Amino acid sequence: MLDKDSYEFGMMENRSGNQRDIPVPPVAPEGGRPVFPGGNTPVPPIAPEGGRPVFPGGNTPVPPIAGEDERPVYPGEDYPVPPIAGEDERPVYPGEDYPVPPIAPEGGRPVPPSPSIPFPPLGPGPVRPNRPVNQFATVRFLNAATNNLPMNVSIDNRQVVGGLQFGEVSSYSRVGDGFRTVVITSASGPRMIFYNRTIPFIAGSRTTYVIVDTVNGLDLVSVPDQSCRNMSRELGCLRVANMSYENSAFDVLLYGGETVFRDVRFKEVTPMKQARPGEYDFYITNAARIGVIREIPIIVIGNFRPGNMASEPLLSFGVDIEEGGRYTCYIIGNSWSSANLRVVTVMD
Repeated sequence: MLDKDSYEFGMMENRSGNQRDIPVPPVAPEGGRPVFPGGNTPVPPIAPEGGRPVFPGGNTPVPPIAGEDERPVYPGEDYPVPPIAGEDERPVYPGEDYPVPPIAPEGGRPVPPSPSIPFPPLGPGPVRPNRPVNQFATVRFLNAATNNLPMNVSIDNRQVVGGLQFGEVSSYSRVGDGFRTVVITSASGPRMIFYNRTIPFIAGSRTTYVIVDTVNGLDLVSVPDQSCRNMSRELGCLRVANMSYENSAFDVLLYGGETVFRDVRFKEVTPMKQARPGEYDFYITNAARIGVIREIPIIVIGNFRPGNMASEPLLSFGVDIEEGGRYTCYIIGNSWSSANLRVVTVMD
């Protein structure tokens, strides 16, 4: 039987003999970290509870992790992370190759995305040259008022017509779409305001506004200039507008007595009628008020012979109609003033 000293000596001799090359891995204490077993078998470090991962070595980078409520951490030059805007902030510009268009503030106007794409101006005021064409209304004015005073016409404090005489038609002007204030004043002598109202102007429309006499002063009558679109190329179109005086009504006849337009009342504009090209002579009479009188559907040059008219002619006028032409004959004036009854024919 071996004593204690002989046993320990034998164990030392045994470890120094055949089993000295067999390492015994160390054992970690209870609750501690693993003990590194040797130089050839590394054990990656372990992060403490709640901590960030421990960098295991130089060849295997671990991207950093952002803390709670923090922005992403930039991991390196090869993996850019776009910046993130804070709450209620505008997007952050991520780089030169990925521009973010600016955003208008709440209640503000849109911000143009680039200098080459301008936004049209908004709001009331004078017409601006860089507004798209489809935001304009095209208008002109005819003075049919018999007060023998030249007229100035202003729209939103911008004069569009100056010194318009009785029977004259202005050239077309562009007016921005929307409700705008039209003011008509005398062009000579003491400044008198004859008309001051806000009226709508519709984008893309083409209109003639006629200044007329009424029992309550001057008024504006709008006459659209975009009718007779489906006519044949070989024909023209003609219509009549009565802008003379209150309670007037007229018939318009050809020289041969055929009724072209009947019972045209004050402020009334007839539909367009197609006409073969040529020179036409017309007569205007007071409306016959006879129901059996029919209008001819198309205007054709007839035989030049006296016709039977229900009433005496008030005046005559001629129109040279061309292929594709659209004409409006405005009856203006009266028979008791110096602004006598007449017809002003304009091409639409």
